[in-house]
Amino acid sequence: MGEPGQYGHIMVIADAIAPSTFNPLVAADLYSSVAIGHLMGALIRVNPTTQELLPGLAKSWELAEDKKHYTFHLRQGLLWSDGAPFTADDVVFTFNALFDARYPNRYKQQFIVDGKPLKVSKIDDYTVAFETGGLYAPFVYDLAGVEIIPKHKLETFYTDGRLLEQWTLKTALTEPKEIVGMGAFRINTFRTGERIVYEPNPYYWRIDTDGKRLPYMNYLIYKFVPDANTMLMLFSTGEVDAPASAIGPANISWLEVAAKKYNFTLHARGPDSSIAFIWFNMKPGKDEKGDYYVNPEKLKWFTDKRFRQAILYGTDREGMIRAQYLGKGQQLDSIISPANAKWYNPNTKKYRYDPLKAKMLFKEMGFWYNTDGKLRDRDGNPIEIEFLITEGRGQAPFLTIFQENMKELGIDLKITFLDFSTLLARTESFEYEATSIGFTGGGDPSGGKAIYKSDGAFHLWNPDQVKPETEWEARIDELFRKQEREFDEQKRIAIFYEIQEIISEELPLIFLNIPITFIGIQNRWKNVSISPMSPPLWNLDEVWTDVKDDD
Repeated sequence: MGEPGQYGHIMVIADAIAPSTFNPLVAADLYSSVAIGHLMGALIRVNPTTQELLPGLAKSWELAEDKKHYTFHLRQGLLWSDGAPFTADDVVFTFNALFDARYPNRYKQQFIVDGKPLKVSKIDDYTVAFETGGLYAPFVYDLAGVEIIPKHKLETFYTDGRLLEQWTLKTALTEPKEIVGMGAFRINTFRTGERIVYEPNPYYWRIDTDGKRLPYMNYLIYKFVPDANTMLMLFSTGEVDAPASAIGPANISWLEVAAKKYNFTLHARGPDSSIAFIWFNMKPGKDEKGDYYVNPEKLKWFTDKRFRQAILYGTDREGMIRAQYLGKGQQLDSIISPANAKWYNPNTKKYRYDPLKAKMLFKEMGFWYNTDGKLRDRDGNPIEIEFLITEGRGQAPFLTIFQENMKELGIDLKITFLDFSTLLARTESFEYEATSIGFTGGGDPSGGKAIYKSDGAFHLWNPDQVKPETEWEARIDELFRKQEREFDEQKRIAIFYEIQEIISEELPLIFLNIPITFIGIQNRWKNVSISPMSPPLWNLDEVWTDVKDDD
């Protein structure tokens, strides 16, 4: 908790992308999750900087000797943002919704252990019991990601099957007070594509050391702008208090000049907690129409780790850092960013730019070069790959270098630009050969079960496997389950070190680079806590100022 503050004033944050929903069960993107985080509350809070678990809507909890039964004691006398009482019924209702087959959501798989779903029961109005399906060490940490939803507002829609249709953008536009939460704010007004105006939740449970209810500010406004460049221009001229997202190194020099005139500070966060990568479609078999998910010849390339390793050896990532990040970045060598220092393994296999090594690996595979320098496989097929990517977001330096690197290896890389939604649709239906996206990261990596495990929905290169297709994927499945059963944190960390080593050897994801990032905010704001992991401004309920809004 920061120093006690004063009430009043308005904070304006610029963001280039608006949320797509305010329903926690539907949200699958970062922007919706951030918006919902202002409105909703969880049983547990996490300090993203220290990764310390903090009491949230639950004031305390105990774990039984069998390490499967948890008892959570809720804070008494709390109220929802509409003034209705918060009780154990809301917690049970939330988890019933998560496990209802009618409502697929991002939480469910996380709480299925040894094939058994989590059991939740009410002991009394302020006590809830949980029983995990098996030993599951990260359970309490995972609870921090589950926003509790109000039974009194949503039970009718849960019963009649319309729960996922609630709390849409239209709700925020026409009936904002219908979106009820336990977070620091509630929606005052919403204008599609323009702004969200949040006001303090008058019943928010957190108070400062002087006994004053948080948050301090009168309004928190997210102003939506066309793109990231506009977002930074508004910030650099003092028209907004902060950009919503981290600032990349390419913009630091000119912003440092503007900082003196417009009285803001750029706070270094270190390496970004997000990771960026390329991957190849390694889905075997055919679709319902009888068409191969991947051309069988290309599937042979993609599923040979030597091919994937050669691609990374042949990619000049240091050149990309110079071109894309003006040298302020580092090569990514693991599925976990070094920003997540507690879990990051610094000793994974390193792939530094070495085109000769790449060509040697191709030769080991039986590939060869014809007289015009084009690479061919052992059957004489030219190595041609379609690479799907989203437009914008500063992709040009990366794409120019990557395509030229592949040309130097004798590979014809065809780049196809798609909007983000189309790209996702193509990957979900396996209509692609290679593509690139990124994942936000941070905290206990067990939350990435759907990525790491072979049967996971986000196991991108070959998701939802009935049984592991490879020995190394089977080994990761085994290790992942082992760390779930291990309650000694240092032993869990050691297990994740091994998982990172396997992934760095097998390279299902072709790691790219991590920029050194910054976050900017006007100097008038106090109690600002900058996290190296998302969200960068994570304690807005404690932030305050005594400087007038028009100063």
